[in-house]
Amino acid sequence: DKGYYRPENRISAAHYDRPRRQLLTASTFLKAWPLKNWDMSRSGLCHGDAVTCALYNPNFHQVISGDYSSNVCVWEAETGRMRFRFGGCHGTQKITAMSFDRDSRRLVTGASNGILKIWNFSNGQCMKELLPPPPGDEVTAILCVQGGYQNRSVVSVGWSRKVSFWEDGKEKIQDSGRQLTGHVDDILCAALAPPSNLATGSYDGVIIIWNIDSGSIRMKLHIPGLDSKLLTERAVEKLIFLKNERYAGVLASCSADRIVRFWDIVGSNGLCLEADTKHANCLVAACSDPGNMYFVTGCSAGYIKVWDISQFTGEVCSTIEQKHAAMRELRHWQARPFAST
Repeated sequence: DKGYYRPENRISAAHYDRPRRQLLTASTFLKAWPLKNWDMSRSGLCHGDAVTCALYNPNFHQVISGDYSSNVCVWEAETGRMRFRFGGCHGTQKITAMSFDRDSRRLVTGASNGILKIWNFSNGQCMKELLPPPPGDEVTAILCVQGGYQNRSVVSVGWSRKVSFWEDGKEKIQDSGRQLTGHVDDILCAALAPPSNLATGSYDGVIIIWNIDSGSIRMKLHIPGLDSKLLTERAVEKLIFLKNERYAGVLASCSADRIVRFWDIVGSNGLCLEADTKHANCLVAACSDPGNMYFVTGCSAGYIKVWDISQFTGEVCSTIEQKHAAMRELRHWQARPFAST
């Protein structure tokens, strides 16, 4: 037999060398494989496009972010390292809105074609797909409702100028249920005050308070001097409900004219406070701490400002001294030379 036979070079044994942090394999020869730390955030596998949404999950101490290329990244809040990433969430459509369910266990994403998807963000599994009525307009805000007549529902608003509802049922693909109409321009933001108050703000500066159980409009909030403002200064970009021991229900609205307004929607005070933030550009983001002692605003120029609102009592601030005391700037900085999200 003059044939040449090569030994089969396959791995027949493996052992992890813990003191040296290397993997040893045995085939026709021994080979050591040293373990190296892989920083995924520097590997080019994180966000390659503009980030459109970011959420903090208090249960897992993680930050979830989505971008124009339909990628979702999960980050460790304390270290800043990326924990997990899944892409192609909405195909070629960009992610335009995100929210957690009421238990912060599932992630809901909305896209520029109006479709919503519910995810297990720990492994990237798509659990449900919520379909809008045609033609499918861009989603700008998502809310999850639990309790009352609408037991476990997903609510979205956007360029359709309607408030759309989906029951959070067992079906993996669901069509939308009822829709509420009242806005005549694109809806840009929404906020929920359980059990039944829903606030929506639109590009033309109109704010509507809804009763989501009955679907009726409770009230419309009118910004003073709205007709005299430029069209580019009317948009309501962010809505936040504030509630603590000092007042029962106050709605904070942030507009493109750089003004923060506090509205009493429970009592009869109406507009309680107008505060000019003197941001470099229009307001696009805002949040408050759980106790509503501090308020944070962000503008399209990338500047962040922190405000002390601990002295705001929910009453009308009529004097300059009362206005300054109710919302006092503590510090500001430019987080980055781009718009905040």
